[in-house]
Amino acid sequence: MQPPSEQTLTCPNCGGVLQKTSAGELGCMSCLLRAGIGSEEGRVHDSTPDPLQGGVRFGVYEIDCHADGSLCELGRGAMGVTYRATDTSLQRKVALKIIKIDIAERSADARERFMREARAAAALRHENIATVHQFGMRLETGQYFYAMELIDGETLEERVRRAGPLDARTTIEIAQQVTSALTAAEKHGLVHRDLKPANLMLVSRDDETNDKKLLVKIIDFGLAKAVHTATDPKSLTHDRFVGTPAFASPEQFEHSALDVRSDIYSLGETLWFALTGKTPFGGRNVEEIHRAQKSNVLPIEQLQAAHVPHRLKSMIESMLAFEPASRPSTHELAACVKRCSPEAKSVRRMWVALAASALVVLGLSALFVFRPSRIQEAALNPASDKSIAVLPFENLSEEKANAYFAEGIQNEILTRLATVHDLKVISRTSTAKYQSKPDNLRTVAQELGVSTILEGAVQKAGDKVRVNVQLIDARADTHLWAKSYDRELKDVLGVESEVSQEIAEALQANLSPSESQALTLARARDAEAYDLFLRGEYEFQQASTRLDLDAYDRAEAFYRQALARDPNFAEAAAGLARTRLSRHWRASPLAARELEEVKSIIDRALALAPNSPEAHSALGLFFYWGHRQYEMALTEFNRTLELQPNNTLARQYCAYVYRRRGEWERSLGDFQRAQKLDPRDADIPAEMGNTYRALRLWKDAERAELRALAIDPHNWLGAQALVETRLDWTGDVDSARRALDGFPEDIKGSVIGLGGLFAVIKMPVYLDVMERRFTDAFQAFEKQVAKNDREHLYQVAARVALRVLAGQTELAKSAGEEAQPLLEARLRERPDDTFVMAQLACVYLALGRNADALRLARRVAASMPIEKDAFSGPGFEIGLAQIEARAGAPEEAIKRLRHLLSIPAGQAASIARLKIDPVWDPIRDRPDFQQLLLGPEQIGPNK
Repeated sequence: MQPPSEQTLTCPNCGGVLQKTSAGELGCMSCLLRAGIGSEEGRVHDSTPDPLQGGVRFGVYEIDCHADGSLCELGRGAMGVTYRATDTSLQRKVALKIIKIDIAERSADARERFMREARAAAALRHENIATVHQFGMRLETGQYFYAMELIDGETLEERVRRAGPLDARTTIEIAQQVTSALTAAEKHGLVHRDLKPANLMLVSRDDETNDKKLLVKIIDFGLAKAVHTATDPKSLTHDRFVGTPAFASPEQFEHSALDVRSDIYSLGETLWFALTGKTPFGGRNVEEIHRAQKSNVLPIEQLQAAHVPHRLKSMIESMLAFEPASRPSTHELAACVKRCSPEAKSVRRMWVALAASALVVLGLSALFVFRPSRIQEAALNPASDKSIAVLPFENLSEEKANAYFAEGIQNEILTRLATVHDLKVISRTSTAKYQSKPDNLRTVAQELGVSTILEGAVQKAGDKVRVNVQLIDARADTHLWAKSYDRELKDVLGVESEVSQEIAEALQANLSPSESQALTLARARDAEAYDLFLRGEYEFQQASTRLDLDAYDRAEAFYRQALARDPNFAEAAAGLARTRLSRHWRASPLAARELEEVKSIIDRALALAPNSPEAHSALGLFFYWGHRQYEMALTEFNRTLELQPNNTLARQYCAYVYRRRGEWERSLGDFQRAQKLDPRDADIPAEMGNTYRALRLWKDAERAELRALAIDPHNWLGAQALVETRLDWTGDVDSARRALDGFPEDIKGSVIGLGGLFAVIKMPVYLDVMERRFTDAFQAFEKQVAKNDREHLYQVAARVALRVLAGQTELAKSAGEEAQPLLEARLRERPDDTFVMAQLACVYLALGRNADALRLARRVAASMPIEKDAFSGPGFEIGLAQIEARAGAPEEAIKRLRHLLSIPAGQAASIARLKIDPVWDPIRDRPDFQQLLLGPEQIGPNK
């Protein structure tokens, strides 16, 4: 077959080059690629009649018409015809694709498979994937259709046909964005199956500097698989060819099972086309194209003629490997694309320049007496010489259950070092992110901002213990000292003290008399009590991380056993109190009598050890979490910091308390100070994001939340904060939904809101509600499985809220009748449980008991006024406003909303979210509510 550049006849349909097809007809390669060689039509140009039957309306979607009455067609391909249409419900423009294949005539199983695959594709949310709003079937004709976002741009194929091949920089930008989309799709188990230039939409957009940037959107994601599923009632892998041959992977021709590596191959062919205007493997039919692929002979001269850079050329070659296993993974591909980018090239040039400069400096070094390596390292790492990170200790015991012991020894050393003012000691939360003995110590030190690292290993066998430690200067990668301690279990209590003193001496820390005493002081007198204490500490960490009620029980039991063995063990008493308070605040509220028992435990600890940082911290938590006595809590947290200046948690607690007092700048300042000692704890920037959100400083909030996710891509607190920031800032649900990409379904199970109708609705369901996709919301909700009684109560209450919001009065009433006795019983057990009160108010609303709903909602709001809690109080106010809006008190609701918009309450009320939130639908058309949406909202702290 001659290359297109040597042909002379052109296609009257599109102006493309003509050639002979296998049937002897003259055909256009451009149209062949668009329609798909080997399609059932058997013709070059698509002669299938228009798929529309019986009108131009599909559900809520009405196809637009030109002035002459003709339909606004956007494009057509092997699977269907796409039209410009209007969503008459939400009044937005969409692209409406009508599927050609008549699935309605096939079996019920085939139709079910089609819808299952279609829904899977629609669930995929990513910035570089065209959002699918709805899949459906037109009952009158049995035609399937789907609506997706309308993209104002041109396809990559159209761009190349119009303007010629792209430059390397633009191609790399396309590769980067498509690779990101494929990575997200892979996590959902989705394969495009028809990735090609005609399915990549290119859109110009303005960035923050008003420069034009390219945005790539993949269209028809998953549609090929959905149609394929419905076509073949037996399997997905034994059927006629589906896709576009010129851009298909070898395994598509062989009907093999497909994964993301098939799409990577198709992307390689697409990038080749973008750079050259040609496809790497030509042929007049499917067989010839596949034969060319098998030869594995690439026309590299095409890339050379296009002056494609070496790194980019090598990457595309690897993507076009015949065997899937030889192609890069999505993560490897992302790294390759990054190395190809102009920015990477600039960095490489910079390092070359620095290397040349270094040679000059080395040449001059004979004139001066200094150590070049230390100077260079100091420039790269500004860490103080007196800074240390204690990495997780390796558990060398044969019994892996002894992991608690190794972790406990590490934590005890870290706790002692934290008392030294002259040292910077990184928090355990950050060091826990690393291995016991990482290969890249220098990188770890730079990420943590320290100059030295302590590594250790612990082996426990019976009553024998061996502890190995080594202190390393990470900048020079040299050992400062190393030591082994072989002890009997009853004598291990002194090891942490000895190690801590050795470190302080090695780092030349200036110690006050009290600090010297803190390093040497024995925390327990009984070895078995100490062992039980370490077990309690380990279980408490598990409980805090996973909110595991069983782990809370185990932690309490171990602390009590430790105190039974050693009644004077102050730290065990403080640990018991802290565990009970954590459970009270985060999981299951304690009764007043139980809180007083906790206070007596803390008093006992302070009587035993008046200068115990742990005991003062526990007392601070009692005042904060137990009674919201902020001034007394701050006194205790500040006392903790006097005794233990490197105590990151105490610093964070100060930030939380200042935030609740409405002292926003002081709160942010303490968060920033905590982050210096805990740089790898993603929760800190996530909480800073929540603080900025309260102030409606949306850009600062998003920046902090993205930083949290950069530290830990699976940090749920950061993702949830990012979702809410985007909703509050722009009301863009699609952008908010993308923040959840990559999170497993069980992790997405956090509830949203602090009060009112949404307090028990989980995040993905909540986003469906924001788009009024109540059918999807109910389907997602019913798939959720309660893991315990607490979650079951959430579900019962959430079902009522969803029915209320969907306007399903009778179903809401039925669900309310089921929920009412459960919630009322719980409230009798816990009369002060405001969470249950808020949900019961919603149930009363569903039952038509408006007066009772208002009474309870007002009681909830009164329990946490904004004057008492500037951070959470607005959430309870918004809950009351939601009930008022639906229980016959609209004026009060709007007055309350106006007040919330005039204070720092962005986490509860923003104009952007008020505009889209269906909870306000009963008052949406009121003039005073509409006026509210046009008014201002407070930005930043109150002045």
